[in-house]
Amino acid sequence: MGVRLGDAMGMPWETMSRKQIQRFTNGDGVTGFCSPQQYSSLETIRLTAGDTTDDWQLTEAVAESLIRTQRFDVEDMAHAHVNAYNQSTSGWGKTTRNAMEEFKQWFETDGQRGRAPHEPADNFSRGNGIAMKIAPLALFHLGRAQRFLDKEVCTLGCMTHGDSLAWITALALARIIHGMSWHSECDLVRLSAQIRQTEHIYLGNRFVKDVFSSRLSDLSRASLKNAVIDDVILVTGSGFDAVESVSLAIACATRHLDDSRAGLLEAVNCGGDTDTNAAMTGAILGAHNGIEAWPQERCHFRPEYATTLDLGKRLLYAAQSASR
Repeated sequence: MGVRLGDAMGMPWETMSRKQIQRFTNGDGVTGFCSPQQYSSLETIRLTAGDTTDDWQLTEAVAESLIRTQRFDVEDMAHAHVNAYNQSTSGWGKTTRNAMEEFKQWFETDGQRGRAPHEPADNFSRGNGIAMKIAPLALFHLGRAQRFLDKEVCTLGCMTHGDSLAWITALALARIIHGMSWHSECDLVRLSAQIRQTEHIYLGNRFVKDVFSSRLSDLSRASLKNAVIDDVILVTGSGFDAVESVSLAIACATRHLDDSRAGLLEAVNCGGDTDTNAAMTGAILGAHNGIEAWPQERCHFRPEYATTLDLGKRLLYAAQSASR
């Protein structure tokens, strides 16, 4: 539900800066659902208040595949993504679109053309396409060894994104969601050290190998919760790069661990990739505080939101069955 609410609330403001949002709302900031306010995307202009985009669509696709197979199955996961692609591409990034075209060709030609889902993507993208949909996989692994989660996050990431940082950032988010589901605090110092080791293994001598773990280290400072949000954005960024968006989502969530509503709205009001930033923030806060943390009027803002609760229950049953 946190992913869905975050996507819907952030959708109208995507690509607008924090200053533009403040100016547009007369300094009040975003406080709830509304129709699209930006016109940079022809696809989202036609949406209405409460509509969602690729963040929720692909989160749902990942969950449905896990429910159907009761395990992580690369080929079924690709099928789930292609089915979602055939239904709507509202908000989809170019990297994920290209991967879907490759998978479609592979399925339609019985492997003669296109790219097989188990073959890593050959691009240099480190966009948000992995991290934004990682929550179901993190929740599916409750009660299991973390190494299995790490491996599957990497596999899911390589299906669409070629830059290791795209799935390393998703891995950090998955570990936080996994831990938050046990109502534990997020130890950013420990997580930063773990991610730094992962960066060094997979990024080798790349100049930017500490770019994400160093931000996590900065966010671990005790002053984070009381810092001015503009200063936080200077550390995290708020753009369409996974390093920025995941850092910002973690910051907004940890600043408001006991107030899911405030954390979600702060992520939207930071500007940039607002729907994805808020969706990931919502995933962390939802895992930590549970469904009760979300106001009832928001959980029932649209009739179809009721399917979110059913999806969560079915994912739980699938995870329990798989762990037996």
